[in-house]
Amino acid sequence: MAKDKRNKGKKEQKISAIEQTDDHLTGRAGLGVFACYLRNISLFSIIDRKFGTIRKSSKGLPITELFVQLLCFFMDGTSRHLSWFDQLKTDAAYADLLGTGRLASSHAVKRFFQAFSFCRIY
Repeated sequence: MAKDKRNKGKKEQKISAIEQTDDHLTGRAGLGVFACYLRNISLFSIIDRKFGTIRKSSKGLPITELFVQLLCFFMDGTSRHLSWFDQLKTDAAYADLLGTGRLASSHAVKRFFQAFSFCRIY
């Protein structure tokens, strides 16, 4: 077996300074990649076509944005309660992480789930 001749020890990163930043820090860094992945696959054109009629008013969140927030909520797993959406809404870093300006409230999510029924009318 060939010996790995690459020099692995030379790639040190040294901290030059510790300074103040205006960036929002979060412990949920993987959700940003997941949200970007969801937006870049062609899933949301299908979701918008199938579930776009659920949205009753143009003032609310678009269905695709609501699906991004719901799927990221399920992937995060911090809480199982829908009331956690109210706490996430106050977190500016979470909104930046998902790449959205408006986060859904727990009432909006409840209304969204109540719009589903067993008999779907096409």
